[in-house]
Amino acid sequence: MTTTCTLAHLAALVSVLSFMGGCTNDPPSTFENPPAPDNGPGVDPGTFPPSTGDITNNDPGGTGAVCKLKELPSFTPTWRAPHAAQKTACSKADIAAYSDACLALPHDKARCDTYTREHAVCATCLQTQATDANQGVIQWRARNAYTINVAGCIALTQNDTSTKGCGAAYDAAIECRRQSCDACLAGDQPATFESYSACQKEAGKTTVCDTLARTQKGTCGDLTSSGKPTAVCFASSGSAAFQQIATVFCGGT
Repeated sequence: MTTTCTLAHLAALVSVLSFMGGCTNDPPSTFENPPAPDNGPGVDPGTFPPSTGDITNNDPGGTGAVCKLKELPSFTPTWRAPHAAQKTACSKADIAAYSDACLALPHDKARCDTYTREHAVCATCLQTQATDANQGVIQWRARNAYTINVAGCIALTQNDTSTKGCGAAYDAAIECRRQSCDACLAGDQPATFESYSACQKEAGKTTVCDTLARTQKGTCGDLTSSGKPTAVCFASSGSAAFQQIATVFCGGT
């Protein structure tokens, strides 16, 4: 299993992305300062590996390369639905302990491995590889990056994990932006968070990604208003988003 820091989510198109070794400067602040959620397309705020100068939302410095947008001529999304909710897999304490062991800085692989070994049921519910057929809360990706599965949370709260549902539409829109900015994560020195965010914003203006964002908006409508079942999938901070989405997938309320 791979681990890293976080990337909170924002806007109604958020999912969270981050990289090995650097969420924020202190474990309690793992998901600092994401933009407030709304109902429009978003980007992946977050952090990058220590090799870039331990870049976080609070420390925009570092030596990462400038991100370059790769406009996609077309994009065919692949929807990997969330696994079934497992309401007794984790306790509230288990979820907090996973965050401390596997998502907080300074990263300690041995500590995370110990947690996943000693809390196998909870860890299996919380995390999956991004290529797995069914997804958990934390989706581990290339270069030890991960996203928080907002799309899966939407699908579970709406009881619609089909390719026609809002969760799938949400996932398609944000994945288009991510793939348009793959170059940001390449090489030994990935781009800074600011460059990555700027790239995703530009990607959202391209014909292909904008079309998917419009489809998401039409399919989903309002996701975050009080009383909406999907509101739990969005929060004013990434740490809160992780905690809330974890309870949807794995229990711990």
